[in-house]
Amino acid sequence: MKKIWITLIMGVFIFTNVNAQNDTAAYIEVNGYAEKEISPDNIIVSFELSEYNVETKESTPIAQQEDSLLNMLKELEINVKDLKFDNFGKDRVYKKKTVDMYDSKYYLLKMMDMQKLMLFYSRLKSLNVTNFSIDELKNTMIETYKKELYAAAMKDAKDKAEILLSVVKKKVGNPIIIKEDVSSYDYDAVKIDNSSKREIMRAGDYGGKDISLGNLRLKYKICVRFAIFN
Repeated sequence: MKKIWITLIMGVFIFTNVNAQNDTAAYIEVNGYAEKEISPDNIIVSFELSEYNVETKESTPIAQQEDSLLNMLKELEINVKDLKFDNFGKDRVYKKKTVDMYDSKYYLLKMMDMQKLMLFYSRLKSLNVTNFSIDELKNTMIETYKKELYAAAMKDAKDKAEILLSVVKKKVGNPIIIKEDVSSYDYDAVKIDNSSKREIMRAGDYGGKDISLGNLRLKYKICVRFAIFN
């Protein structure tokens, strides 16, 4: 019986001693950062065709302008199937006088090429476009870029740990804890609702300036605890 108690006490001592060593094991904790800029390859724009031209004071039927619009898309090699009628503006009209009513029609256009967007935008002056806005910008390869960002942030953390430990002639061990700072990952598809659209130009100014759009910026941050070796 006495032998059993001694064995149990020694077992508890060893378990406690191992835990204590783990708790007091030397480690270094550093932050890793990664940042990347990517071009949008999925762009959704909205615009409105108006029957009445406020500059020329003349009216052109929506159907006629729509034919011109479709021809323009074909010339620019933009898929006409990516042009959708937006129900948001289907009943909207403009009044010149109380007896005159002018139709307008909203459209959504999906594009994947910024250069073609610029060309399309520059030719809108031939139509009675009363509004033009970019509603959404995103990249379809975002999941691939996320993985690259994760690896870059981890490498940044390890590089920092190696530089710091080299001063005291120590080496970086395996990562013990990796904490992801979710709030630091700030990429989201840019989407602007109807109440706060980013209007690029208003009537009469289309084609006069370039659209200035920057790349989408991805940021990521992690906190890594590495073991320290002699």
